[in-house]
Amino acid sequence: MFHPIETLPTAVQGFRATGTILAGDVKKLFHEVPLTADSRAMIEIDAEFDGYLSELSKGLRKEAAHLPGVKIALVLPEGMVKEAELSGLSESGEPVRVFATTDQASALDWLSAS
Repeated sequence: MFHPIETLPTAVQGFRATGTILAGDVKKLFHEVPLTADSRAMIEIDAEFDGYLSELSKGLRKEAAHLPGVKIALVLPEGMVKEAELSGLSESGEPVRVFATTDQASALDWLSAS
């Protein structure tokens, strides 16, 4: 399930991922809150996330693939960064980039950069 994050800059759409997330849930989210080219979004993994990171990664990559210029920051606990890399995401990736929770400021900087 996704919950809005209200404390981010207005140019960034933020969502907290909790519970079980499948690739279809990402598609549903971005149809309810559509991303457009040049959109900025942050998905933050909550402590209640059940661990289908590969499904979340697949959904994010698929939704971002057809939107040139979109940037999505996936912010997750340090211990999950390697798992994200194994599921096809990286700390230097585009359009979806992985950031550790301790480095959320860098995620916002990356999202703000053109």
